[in-house]
Amino acid sequence: MRSVLIIVAAVSCIGTSGCDDSEPSGDGDGDADVDADGDGDGDADGDGDTDGDGDGDGDGDGDADADGDGDADADADGDGDADPEVEVGLSDRHFTYDGEETFVLAASYYGGCGATADTVTSDLEGLSALGFNNVRVWVTWTRGGVDNSSVLRPDGSLNAAALDRLDFLIEMARSRGMTVDVTFSIGVEGSSDGGFDAYRDGIAALTAELVDYRNIFFDLGNEHDVEDSRYLSTEQVAELASAVRAIDPARLLTASLGGNPPDQAADLYADLYETADIDFATPHFIRNDVWAAETQSRVEAMRDDLIDAGWDRPIYLQEEARRGYNDAQWPKTDFLTAVAGARAADAAGWCFHTDAGFELVDSTFFDQLDEVELDAIDELASP
Repeated sequence: MRSVLIIVAAVSCIGTSGCDDSEPSGDGDGDADVDADGDGDGDADGDGDTDGDGDGDGDGDGDADADGDGDADADADGDGDADPEVEVGLSDRHFTYDGEETFVLAASYYGGCGATADTVTSDLEGLSALGFNNVRVWVTWTRGGVDNSSVLRPDGSLNAAALDRLDFLIEMARSRGMTVDVTFSIGVEGSSDGGFDAYRDGIAALTAELVDYRNIFFDLGNEHDVEDSRYLSTEQVAELASAVRAIDPARLLTASLGGNPPDQAADLYADLYETADIDFATPHFIRNDVWAAETQSRVEAMRDDLIDAGWDRPIYLQEEARRGYNDAQWPKTDFLTAVAGARAADAAGWCFHTDAGFELVDSTFFDQLDEVELDAIDELASP
């Protein structure tokens, strides 16, 4: 069985060149070629664990289950009780978890497909205890080494070891009542740079592999409107959505935007809703000095424009500002202000964006948070 949902994000950018941390770096490392070779070599078999079997489960049995009993789904946390199924859905402006409206509080966990079983277990346990209910994971991430972190291959095939680790992550999220935001991005060197047809085929292949997981949703193209290697036309997004729907008609879909003010984001999503059959909006708003204070007004302005265009669907703040991007060092109060603004504006959710989840081959998420981030996440879940 395969079912979970992941989300987490926050960056700082200005203008229309996009906010994503993987801007034209070519290697997909997320920081403009800080690690241009992307080698990040990990363990011998590249699966992120130490058992040598290549499945990422850490117990050596090859089935990617959490407790080593071979079931891979019924009792992922090994406590002897069947774990919740956690089906994510939509209701008006909100996500639902098993039919109940739920504010998604996510964290950026981009390199999750390269993390060991112990790291994933520890990180998700810690995030869940703090009130987080989603992580955002990239399946075209190459920081830490493409063989460790990327599920997609340039020819549209799938990396079996990374897929096993993704399975494990989704399973562990599900066992904790969490969902996973599964994010794709075209044009990442060594992962998704084989052209559009191969990219579409890779998404379709992964859709089939994950069809049983109901606690996940897909971002078909991170910041797909940015005119660089990430770019996808509205028609291409529509083709990707059709490829997914042919296999899994009920899968929730979005395609994120990069660096747009609310009015432009509304125009682009009105077009996407009309043409591409996506379900909700994931704008990555401009990251300037007032990003936190303007969170509520940005969501409200975008929604008003979408309503005028005949659409009123969930708005999920998937990737806001993060510490360290362009040397910005946002204080804890900015993160608390931003998430409060998202809630006040009736946004569907908000993601805590941090580079602590970028490279997880050799270190945990929590070990890489700075003091301000550690202090912030303790309070972010408070209504």
